[in-house]
Amino acid sequence: MISQGGAGEIVWRKSSRSDSTGCVSLASLDACILVRDSRDPGRARLALSRSGAAALLEAIRSGRLDSSAGAGDQTGMG
Repeated sequence: MISQGGAGEIVWRKSSRSDSTGCVSLASLDACILVRDSRDPGRARLALSRSGAAALLEAIRSGRLDSSAGAGDQTGMG
């Protein structure tokens, strides 16, 4: 489980599917899930509600976000 460390430190978990072409890290806070680019951790972070993060992960796992899925909104989220 990902948790917030002591003194407000955010604990990041790197994807086990990381490679040199792309990778994300996740951190779980009480109010949200944070997502960042592991190769450039100082840049912007995306904050998702828990339900939003679950929907994103389900879309990724199902392949709806694969570039071969075609143009347009493939997520069903908007």
